[in-house]
Amino acid sequence: MMRALLVAALMMVAQSAAAIEPVRVGLIATLSGPSAPLGRHLRDGFMLGLKQSGGLLGGRPLKLAVHDDARDVAALTSQAPTLMKTEKPQVVIGPLFNPLLGPVLKAATEAKAIVISPRAAPAALAGKRCQSNFFSLAPQDDEAIEALAKFAEERNLTRAIIVSTVGEEADIAATAFTRAFKGEVADRIQIAPDATDFTDMSNRIDVLRPQAVFLHVGGAIAGPLLKFLSESGATSGMVLLGSAGFDEADLSSPDGTLMGVYSASDWAYDLKNPANEAFLQAFQSEYGYAPGAVAMRGYDAARLLDAAYGALTKDPVGMAELAEAIRQASIDSPRGKFNFGNNNFPIEDIYLTRIEPDASGQPRNAVQKQIFAQYGDHYASECPLK
Repeated sequence: MMRALLVAALMMVAQSAAAIEPVRVGLIATLSGPSAPLGRHLRDGFMLGLKQSGGLLGGRPLKLAVHDDARDVAALTSQAPTLMKTEKPQVVIGPLFNPLLGPVLKAATEAKAIVISPRAAPAALAGKRCQSNFFSLAPQDDEAIEALAKFAEERNLTRAIIVSTVGEEADIAATAFTRAFKGEVADRIQIAPDATDFTDMSNRIDVLRPQAVFLHVGGAIAGPLLKFLSESGATSGMVLLGSAGFDEADLSSPDGTLMGVYSASDWAYDLKNPANEAFLQAFQSEYGYAPGAVAMRGYDAARLLDAAYGALTKDPVGMAELAEAIRQASIDSPRGKFNFGNNNFPIEDIYLTRIEPDASGQPRNAVQKQIFAQYGDHYASECPLK
């Protein structure tokens, strides 16, 4: 009799679980081309968080679709509406770059889906054009730049130049640094994303002799560019400030050319707290490489969704209810304390980091100091959301 009751109970549980609407999540990341390491970090971080929740989100089964955007804006613009119609995701994680975010957010909004960004966080979406269905797990782009400008002020650096790749993201970063830097920006040098000859840049730096060089260089070019600067001696004695291209996903060169570059972030590899130590151990055990900030945010995205869906009892879940559950969800993040501001961007600590060798000689972003405590972007006041 007891066996019969147990079998009946298990069947009821199985039928109940099967009746629950699965959570449909789309992960859109750059998984091919020079920027593929960032996409791999995002995917692996999310999968680690999902593994720790038993493959479920809030006890609900998951249907996950992973899409490689190849960092192709035109292709993603045409593909995004189709992806929303065929996969019907309730939540989209990604993409990683600002130019790709527009078409994804447009298609997701029309499909009444939530978008959670692990990296791309433009000013427009933090201010007047903020949206209730858009959440950023990364600081607004200006915040790291403001931290570097504050560090430059503390070091009494009064003359700088900007070296960046060509493109909209670099233009925004250059404008933000020019606005935040208290000294003189003597020049901006732009280089092609696939450049191999940096002689002209080196000559211009040599003529201008700034105290600081602000670098916004993404993808595969960061390593060769820094190697050239190191070997040529063009930036000898100068302080290098890096706003993009210096995440752990970019630090593939152990030859020392990236060592000494300062950056700023909401997280660093050696941040001392129990949650980060557990994350690092689990990630490296699972994947065999060191995570970066994008991996950490992918991990947080899975855990945030697990907490949000766990707080919901209604099925199916509407977009408004899910958005509110995400805002209210609390997780023990490797970055430390954070919560969402009224514009759905994080309020959190921002750290100055410096690329230094770890115990095995590999380059890592090491915390130097906390620059801002529980810092929020200054666009939030323009956001009409309450």
